[in-house]
Amino acid sequence: MKEVTKDYSKTKQACYLGFVTQAIVANFAPLLFMAFHREFEIPIASLALIPAVFYVVQLVTDFLCAKFKNIDYRKSIIASEITAALGPAGFDTALQHYLIVQHDLTLRKNTVLLHA
Repeated sequence: MKEVTKDYSKTKQACYLGFVTQAIVANFAPLLFMAFHREFEIPIASLALIPAVFYVVQLVTDFLCAKFKNIDYRKSIIASEITAALGPAGFDTALQHYLIVQHDLTLRKNTVLLHA
């Protein structure tokens, strides 16, 4: 009988790409904290929530993976790549929403001051 050997080279490449992608996602936003604080006047305490949420999600994911050991690795790799791509897009959307809300609050404050 011929023994079939499985080639996992594509899976390993996907894992390595996932490590790089997650490292970029995890470390890029904190590098820009001072720029966000200076340019958009976002409080540092609010900016500190970004890595806090990231690490809490990572811990929850690690605990779930330890609990459910029959996870299809291919599906989890694909899901991690999709969510890693959605992270920066969500970050941009959240930043735009924050700026719109801040602008609206500034307009309201100026309107109240003009009417006083």
